[in-house]
Amino acid sequence: MADTRLLTVGCGTDRSRTMPRIRLSGDWLLPLGFDTGAQVVAEYEADSITFTLTSRMKNIYYYPVKQSTGLCAKENNAVMPVYSRRDKPHIEIKGDWLKKMGFTVGSVLVVRCEKGLIQIRKAAPAQLSLREVP
Repeated sequence: MADTRLLTVGCGTDRSRTMPRIRLSGDWLLPLGFDTGAQVVAEYEADSITFTLTSRMKNIYYYPVKQSTGLCAKENNAVMPVYSRRDKPHIEIKGDWLKKMGFTVGSVLVVRCEKGLIQIRKAAPAQLSLREVP
């Protein structure tokens, strides 16, 4: 069963300049299979990022993101590990290339999660409308 949550694009820094950052971190990743050391494939498209769990390997081959174009070294895909941050699983991407793909600082994202899969899309304005609370 899929779970849905909202996330905001944060602000990362690199050598005193700011850039968009998307960070997924915490124990909520564990039941989805995204444990520290797991290998994921990240697929990037305009307004959409998908993380798919592939395997667990000791020597992970990492295709770095080409920050100037927003494309990854292998047809818009990047193979990356799940890191540990404060003893919690942690996936983070950041760079000016996110801005070119529509992910600006403060953008609200819809994150759809299920076992082995995390899909991130920019939230449509209709998805952000507030309901009256009785």
